[in-house]
Amino acid sequence: MNTGAEGDETALKLCRKWAYKVKGIPVDQAKIVCCENNFHGRTITVVSMSTDPQARQDYGPFTPGFIIIPYNDLNALERALQDPTVAGFLV
Repeated sequence: MNTGAEGDETALKLCRKWAYKVKGIPVDQAKIVCCENNFHGRTITVVSMSTDPQARQDYGPFTPGFIIIPYNDLNALERALQDPTVAGFLV
């Protein structure tokens, strides 16, 4: 891997594959929880979990499957993790 975006993309793929093969989440239903105001790079998938309007403007449609919560909000994280289709948490 050469960049942080590639590292994140690999982590997302690993989470989703685990979710389908081990956790038993139905195909194409896995979700990743991530935090607002993040920066992980400029790929379409990584920008799909961004809340920065400049990073998103004119680049949609975006990759589905992200639950975005406020950073450092444990109650929001706890609620998000109750979703049985959550495959991982990227922070």
